[in-house]
Amino acid sequence: MKNLNKNYISPFLLTFLLWADLSSQPFIDINAGLIGLTVGSAAWGDYDNDGDLDILINGWDGVEEYSIVYRNDNGTFVEINAGLTPAAYGSSVAWGDYDNDGDLDILLSGRIDNVNRVTKVYRNDNGNFIDTNAGLLGLSGSSVAWGDYDNDGDLDILMTGWDGSTRNAKIYRNDDTSFIDINVNIVGVTLGTVAWGDYDNDGDLDILLTGLDNTLFWNSKVYRNDNGIFTDINANLEEVDGSSVAWGDYDNDGDLDIVLAGRTSFGVYSRIYRNDNGNFININANIVDVYESSSVWGDFDNDGDFDLILCGYDYTMNYANIYRNDNGNFVNINAGLIGIQNRNGAAWGDYDNDGDLDILLTGDNGSGFITKIYRNDNTSTNSNPISPSDFYSNQSGLNEITLSWNKSADNETSTNALTYNLRIGTTSGNFDILSPMSDQNTGYRKIPILGNTNHDTSWTVTNLAEGTYYWSVQAIDNSFAGSNFAVEQNFTIVNATLTVGYPNGGEVWFVGETEDILWTSQNVDSVRIELSTDGGTSWTTIIDSIPSSGNYSWIVTASDSSDECLIKISDIQINGIDDISDGYFSIDIITSLENLSSKTIPKDYTLNQNYPNPFNPSTTISFNLPSSGFTSLKIYNALGKEVAILLNKEVQTGNYEIEWNATGLPSGIYFYQLQAGDFIEMKKMILLR
Repeated sequence: MKNLNKNYISPFLLTFLLWADLSSQPFIDINAGLIGLTVGSAAWGDYDNDGDLDILINGWDGVEEYSIVYRNDNGTFVEINAGLTPAAYGSSVAWGDYDNDGDLDILLSGRIDNVNRVTKVYRNDNGNFIDTNAGLLGLSGSSVAWGDYDNDGDLDILMTGWDGSTRNAKIYRNDDTSFIDINVNIVGVTLGTVAWGDYDNDGDLDILLTGLDNTLFWNSKVYRNDNGIFTDINANLEEVDGSSVAWGDYDNDGDLDIVLAGRTSFGVYSRIYRNDNGNFININANIVDVYESSSVWGDFDNDGDFDLILCGYDYTMNYANIYRNDNGNFVNINAGLIGIQNRNGAAWGDYDNDGDLDILLTGDNGSGFITKIYRNDNTSTNSNPISPSDFYSNQSGLNEITLSWNKSADNETSTNALTYNLRIGTTSGNFDILSPMSDQNTGYRKIPILGNTNHDTSWTVTNLAEGTYYWSVQAIDNSFAGSNFAVEQNFTIVNATLTVGYPNGGEVWFVGETEDILWTSQNVDSVRIELSTDGGTSWTTIIDSIPSSGNYSWIVTASDSSDECLIKISDIQINGIDDISDGYFSIDIITSLENLSSKTIPKDYTLNQNYPNPFNPSTTISFNLPSSGFTSLKIYNALGKEVAILLNKEVQTGNYEIEWNATGLPSGIYFYQLQAGDFIEMKKMILLR
């Protein structure tokens, strides 16, 4: 009997092992027939609102530049000849409904030849893409992203890149579909990636940015959004270029973590950072180090946590690895994808609507350029989240509303990991104020990304005109499936006004006297009244809440005299509805103003000599008034400068004395003057320390 070589494998066994290996991999190349490109990017989005994801890609095929939209016709992808400007060489694309009309528009940047660069916004008019001539700076080596940084309901633009002479970072504010450069103070870079995300859950979008700056230094930065001012938090991330970044809550704790991959002169790095209350901790994930990378979060296996696709080059070979997230440990599943290098050339999206995330991949595989779709044949199904509930709205400021709801639930994604997607319109069922980029009726997500409020269950929207608005919200899971929208709610923005009438500048009040504080208001229920004696630097509450009747009688209290006093009156329901006195008034402290005899009517106006005189620090001044009327008693120094007002109001007939305390004034000659009607008289006194 012939001995068989112990290393021999029968053809049957080899076939079986090959079949077993292939059958264990859920991702199947569908041979979609897409043009192979590199130095570009790719994005899924349902531009034609037919309920399936279409494709937007741009890049270079080795001869020409391209910017292409492929329509998804039941899994067959048809180029629509969209007429977009061809762009490549580190180009970038993004879908977003910037005009809140319910269909996805296009943001695109890149180099169009050896010299010229573009950044363009194309408006989607029923599937026709119209160049809006937005006037944006043309960039290559670029990254672009849509996001509503100022919470006014429309998408603004964040972008970085090279304009031919310098590296840039720009934010363009969307003002009713016109884009205004806000001259943001963040580092200009190229060969990197930008992303919006609310990492600190404070209700506004922050910035994640990587790339090479104008000093040829590498950058990886998080900028916190403080009411439109962006502050570098010094996150201590690995500084890289040739890089990609993405926000995603991989540990399902309700805040955004970070994945980044890129290079420096010291090496190639891929990192996952856990967000611990705004501090980013390297978890030392066992993932391949690559640059010219794509790194994208998505739950491909429908187990409720974010997995990772990571593509790029490590100086020896190209990769396209899928890492399964096993409780924070990332395991390479050996998916069998063709490795590529291309910044932002990978994207998750469920193109066949079978409930799991498929893959779009475009880039350089080392021997040519490819664009491929891999169908996910995962047998685990995903259920959509349930709709949020328990809604609350509050007009939180002038022309702004804060909307709140309870956390939702999902069979796969944990409650804390769900994100939320808000819509607001001026009529029922509409979203002309804030587009959710989801189907109103089914909740279908037209773009596979986080919800527009991220993990926040309270969101403030600004710049709203007076009127009634209609809103709803849906939950988004880690497979980017959306719940049905919740039962529609409504709120009303009122045009509240409030104006201080008295005191409004020039008045003199005295401690212990009763003064009427006056104001007018519209659509204000209750107010708070405050006093400042230091020109508005600090405020003391006079009364915390009273009905807005327009009048409040106050017994004047103060610890010291001041001629820089202001009154502030505020709506206690709506922040930002308030008013302050137009000018300073004075509060003076007097020991007493005593009517010595109101029964004996003096015959003449008289101002008597003060006593004691000289004095230190107090003296008494007496005077007689034969008639009631407005009366003032003022103190001047030897140079004629007014140093105190002891009296400045209506006074009844009588014989009066008033005590003046000159604490804080230097020794010297002073004058006091009484004016009552046509009577004016002045006398001299001496302060002797």
